[in-house]
Amino acid sequence: MKNIRIPLDRFDGGLNEVARPNILGQSEVQTCENYEIRQPGQLHRRTEPDTYSSGLNTRLAAIFDTVLVMSEPYYPETLKTDMTGDFILFFFGEKAGAYLLYAFYEEAAGWTETVITIDGVTYTSESDMWVTIGEDRVLFTDGINPAHYYLINYDGDAVSGKLGIPAPLNKASVTQITSWDAQDWEENADNAYMSAPGLVQCLYTAVTKDGEESNPSPLSETLDMQFFKLLAGDDARWINKVNISNLIVPNVSSDIMDKLKYFNIYYRVIRYSEGKAPVALQFGQQFEIIDKTSTGLTTGNSYTLTVEASLGEYASYENDVAPVARYAVQNAGVITLANVKKKIRFPWDFEYSCEIKLNNLDSKTYVDAVVKIRLYGTGAASPIDNFLINDFASTILRRHQRIRMFDTDITTPLSIVVNGWSLGSYYMDVFVKIPQLEAGASHSIYLCWTTEANEANYSYVPVVYQVAEYGRFIDAALWWAEQTVFTNEKVFDVNTLILSPCNVEVVSDEVINKANDSDEEDTGHYIYRGELIGGASWDSSPIAAIPELGSGYTIGEKSIDAITASGEYLKYFTLGLTEIPGSGCVGMRLKHTGLQAVSRQLIYISIDGVSLKGFALAIHYNAPDYTWAFYDVDTTTYTDLSITAPTTNGNYFLMISWNGSKISVFIHNYTTFEYEEITQAITIGTLDNINFSTPGSTAANIDQVFFKKNVYYSAGGANDIITVRNIANFMPAMETIVGYDYSTYNNNITFEDSKLIELKEYKNMIVWSDINGVNFPDLYFKRVTEPINA
Repeated sequence: MKNIRIPLDRFDGGLNEVARPNILGQSEVQTCENYEIRQPGQLHRRTEPDTYSSGLNTRLAAIFDTVLVMSEPYYPETLKTDMTGDFILFFFGEKAGAYLLYAFYEEAAGWTETVITIDGVTYTSESDMWVTIGEDRVLFTDGINPAHYYLINYDGDAVSGKLGIPAPLNKASVTQITSWDAQDWEENADNAYMSAPGLVQCLYTAVTKDGEESNPSPLSETLDMQFFKLLAGDDARWINKVNISNLIVPNVSSDIMDKLKYFNIYYRVIRYSEGKAPVALQFGQQFEIIDKTSTGLTTGNSYTLTVEASLGEYASYENDVAPVARYAVQNAGVITLANVKKKIRFPWDFEYSCEIKLNNLDSKTYVDAVVKIRLYGTGAASPIDNFLINDFASTILRRHQRIRMFDTDITTPLSIVVNGWSLGSYYMDVFVKIPQLEAGASHSIYLCWTTEANEANYSYVPVVYQVAEYGRFIDAALWWAEQTVFTNEKVFDVNTLILSPCNVEVVSDEVINKANDSDEEDTGHYIYRGELIGGASWDSSPIAAIPELGSGYTIGEKSIDAITASGEYLKYFTLGLTEIPGSGCVGMRLKHTGLQAVSRQLIYISIDGVSLKGFALAIHYNAPDYTWAFYDVDTTTYTDLSITAPTTNGNYFLMISWNGSKISVFIHNYTTFEYEEITQAITIGTLDNINFSTPGSTAANIDQVFFKKNVYYSAGGANDIITVRNIANFMPAMETIVGYDYSTYNNNITFEDSKLIELKEYKNMIVWSDINGVNFPDLYFKRVTEPINA
């Protein structure tokens, strides 16, 4: 009889002993003796049980009190150098209360064994071990630990590890500009450049030679490269390069480490600190990994970004590591895990998390937005459940390694400054810096912590990451020098005409105007840059402080020493304006010692090139008294204000704002924030210059100078008062406050229920990897109608 070959695509139709052979379905069989279906479309013949030498039993008895699981044989393509047999067996069992996994194989002297240990994998009495002999490795799933594996590589070495490439833990380090380097910039429009000026943020991923990519690292600190140079309103300077350093490879097994070859850098450059739309992180450049061995915050991986970002190539957070699972199978390179357990993954281990939603109702996106939040603990009226203030504070902050806040990516630790707490009222006040707070959107951040009562059950933030840059809660009173929350003023928006934080000295008698650093001149003076007049000079002492904290909490690197009694002051000329804006605001930080027995115009706006036109914020001396005053240059009259009189030794935030008919003055003396609005029309004419002067007789410094057009902040408007107070505190000029409005807390903030960070079981879920069995993308999953069992 002639044999007929019938193609059978699948065998999962089962056994059909009723139908005639010629009408069997393509997936059915009628007779199946000593075969079983192990995978779809594959029949495997059953064989007689193998019998191993008594030496194996001897070794097992020495290693285990109880053997719980024995695997099928694993036949590696390359044998270990000491193997005489051609397969490896895996045994899981218990010894004196410890649960262990071993690989057994034969060598010349008989059976030998190697214990399999993997970082982050701990077996317990709850481990229900399932061993799968895959196509290129052995897979282990136990329902307790993330899926892991074992293989013999091409060099004959045993390799084991967890499946997947975790995200790198280090931020890319950037160094703020404190001295001018022309090589950082390109001023020829025909040459290649990296980007227009702005605020640079970046992150990176680790990539194998086959293209598998990890999830991104934490976001870097913001690199301030807002050194604009404009000609006729268009950019005439571009970023040429950005240096980044201290990139680190993730903690992976040796076989994956051998495959890691590149870092992919993603970055964004946000033009203004108060822009309209948020900016996404896009691919910039790929660099070969230099240093795979360094650990900690300092590594040998330093690079220079020079290439414009690739539009549309975004950083992806979909490349997850393997979850905890009960079963595994590998087919065509893809690893499928079934009956899985998942939990939210933060970089470090914590007991609880609480999602905090910041609802930005403004039409502006804020960069490095500092928000003050009050965290209410157990005992308060509306607490964060299971959050105890005395777990983290007593007379000082404590257990800082057990608490962090993370950005919406659940990867980037946020910078924190603690502004006090009350054990009796159950709260802690924190300033939090948000890298990008999107316009008209809810932005989630996460508070994570471990209670003192249960800390033995959880690990903690490693010592190397117990620093401010990685989210350590910094006590402002004790560790101010370490803080990374508050930074110099940035160019707010397109209406910013002057922004001089006075932190970068290029020429000894000039001050960079970051809003426009054009070197155009008119009548022998720079049109846009600041000039130091009469011997005013750079001072290495910063004076700008955070009023909400106090005059001792300074930021920045330098200031301008200008004793106006000696003819010293800071001057800006026409700024290219045809006339003074109909509305605007000008401000600065001022610190002085002594007062002169004369009136002094501190912020003096001169109009039409005529000394008898303009206006000023002044200190009016009317012997023997000093008062804050508005000075009308046209009429040479002072309008005294009811704001507390200036003191002999003063330290202030000063701002004057105007529109067509009103003038508002705001003054913060680091103890009291005061303001006053008067009805006063100003002369509209060609701007001649703006002078910044001081009243000090023995010492006087200026810092953080700014001028914005087309905005009026009214001292008679409650919302404007709050906005200006935010500006004084180096916080965003929000129209609708998020957080503390200087009377009530947590405005436009929602606290979700706190959650125990624990594995959640999905018995009916399968997840699968990419084609090379490395990463498990978020969207690669499916739920079925019944629990999955082997």
